[in-house]
Amino acid sequence: MITKREKKNIIKVLGTNYSSGIQAYLKSEGITGRNNNTHTLGFIRKVMNGETGHSVIEDAIINYVEIEKEKIAIKKDKRAKILGTKKAVAVTTA
Repeated sequence: MITKREKKNIIKVLGTNYSSGIQAYLKSEGITGRNNNTHTLGFIRKVMNGETGHSVIEDAIINYVEIEKEKIAIKKDKRAKILGTKKAVAVTTA
């Protein structure tokens, strides 16, 4: 289950309109619901709000957040390099 604290941190990275991005990521990873249908935005919100537990989707959300954090760090570094401002510290994971 995703806790309130985790949700808050996820929203910091993905923004408040996170559902469609997560849905697209799930689809790209081949993670589907019943009858091979994509998971609905409502179901994704239920998982995010901790109303419904779904370990596969929760793990996929964490992976998606990790990917998006890396993209943000790369953009910050590129921006700092181009504009000559402070260099951002890249977030890396092991």
